[in-house]
This record gives sequence, C-alpha cells and structure tokens, in this order.
Amino acid sequence: MTSAAQFLYDFFTAKGQAQNGRDFRALYAATNELEDELNALALVGGNVKSFLALIPRIRKRLSLRANDELSKIVLPVTPGSTPSAITLEEADLGLLDLAIERTQMAGTLTPERNESIRELIAAVKEQVANDETLDPQLRLFIARALLGVEAALVEYDTTGEFKLRDALVTLFGLLRAAEATSEKPAAWREAWDKYGVPAAAGLIASIPQIALSGATLLQALGTAAS
Repeated sequence: MTSAAQFLYDFFTAKGQAQNGRDFRALYAATNELEDELNALALVGGNVKSFLALIPRIRKRLSLRANDELSKIVLPVTPGSTPSAITLEEADLGLLDLAIERTQMAGTLTPERNESIRELIAAVKEQVANDETLDPQLRLFIARALLGVEAALVEYDTTGEFKLRDALVTLFGLLRAAEATSEKPAAWREAWDKYGVPAAAGLIASIPQIALSGATLLQALGTAAS
C-alpha cells in the first residue's frame, strides 16, 4: 500500500505524459492525508514544521494544472511534443522524499516479533487484571483490542501486515490512554517500555496513529463521563 507521501513523490517525479489526465481529487486527497499524518507526528513531538509548510506549495502546483471541474490534471501540449511535467523545487522534492521516511509503515512478522507481540498480549492481560483503578469502558476496549491482535496473528498468512498493523496501533493507543488515566501509570509505562516497544519494532517507522488512538479515546471517555 503506497503512502500519501510516496504517492505524491511518484507523481512529481513522473514525466509529463504520465501526469497528464491524472485524477486531481486523488492527488489533493493525498495532500490531506499527508497533512493529517504530519499533524499527528507533531502530537508526539515530531519536528514537522518544514513538512507542513510544503503542503500548500504542493496544492498550488496541482491546482494550477487542474481542469475547471477539478477532476483531473490537464497539461498544455504543443503539437509534436510531449507535455511539460509539473515539478517541485529541488528542496521541496527533497522534503517530500524525507516525508516518506517519516510516515511510512512496514514490517514482517518474524518469529522474534511474533513472540514479542504474544509477550505483550500476556503482559497487558496481567496488567488489566491487576489494575482495579482502570476505567471499566477502557478495560473493555483493551480486551477487544487484544482479541483483535490475537486474531490478526492467527490470520496473518491470509490478511497480511496491514490487519496486524491496524490491530496493534489500536492496542498501542489504548495502552497510552491507560497510562494517562490509571492511578497506576508507572505499571502501564513499564509494560509499554518492556513489551510494547519491541512489538512495534520493524512495523511502525513513525507513530502518528498511536498518538491519535490515545487522544481520540481519551476524548471519547471524557465525553462519556460528562
């Protein structure tokens, strides 16, 4: 699955003939997705100011070559020649290339990672059982998330990396929420440091979804409690 940054980079490094007629809405949506990922990185302390400043420049380049219906890219073509490509400044193209690394997710379920994830599951189950201060709704969410991770491991050969990634991201967000709301935050932090970090290694190059999962859940719990 191509990331938003990779999708845009591939477009801006393509020849004009390959760019002409491309879906403008899909390209613009990719800028929105990249912006969301970068904003999420900022929540966990990522320095993304330069990357965020790039987004409006990308949108401007795209919009200048969109048709009136804003449905596709239309490049001017001189008879007997190929259309000139839409390009970015060299510095901006370099930023976009770096954004790929900042936002990409990749991984392989090696035996070592399989074991570390199963150790994480066992540790979280124990922590849930031992933390009587945990919000009941959060306890239920964590139980469901653990079932999701276990199912993704069993079905990995069929469903692949993305189902496992999504299940882990959900669980990681809940662990951060548990640390933030429990009266025993140190125990949750220890579980994360000892088991969560190894389980994530090799799967998630950056952690925007982890931050968003926790923040979204905390907001939901606060709404439910009020």
